[in-house]
Amino acid sequence: IKLMKKVLDSDDNGRILVYDEQEIGKGKFYRGCLGKTHGNRLICSSGNTLREDLALMALPQTKVIFGPCSGLLHCASAIWNSENVISKSNHGTPEILVYTGLYGKQNYNINVWWGGAGNVEVLYVVEKEGKIRIRTLHELPDERRNIIPRLGCEHYNAELLFPYFDGLRS
Repeated sequence: IKLMKKVLDSDDNGRILVYDEQEIGKGKFYRGCLGKTHGNRLICSSGNTLREDLALMALPQTKVIFGPCSGLLHCASAIWNSENVISKSNHGTPEILVYTGLYGKQNYNINVWWGGAGNVEVLYVVEKEGKIRIRTLHELPDERRNIIPRLGCEHYNAELLFPYFDGLRS
């Protein structure tokens, strides 16, 4: 909620699109937490097909795509990667931020999934010197990208994520 408010406060005309593919009431929940001013700027995609949800993500008004390591974010990367190839420009391309972590006992190789996605900033969390910090996949040298000790997604919080939203394209 803090992160949503920060994003909305940083752009008077900005809106946030939330996907509610299982129709569990995310729109109502987030609007209640955000309050009227911020809540009115929330768009909730609920009950749409995958094709319709992808079309929303591909709109030229899209500035930032943020979410967990999921098929939907891989689709976003592919959509905008192909747009860049076709137009031979990344002008107008949204920032794509993907957060990753440990998934149960599995330690998936995020470099296999995201290493070739130059248009995506891949985040993961580590504990260093007793502090939780966010790192990015692309800041690592190639030889260190395959085995990355990291924490689970439950360690992310708004304060850790704020710096990645500062200075994004307006």
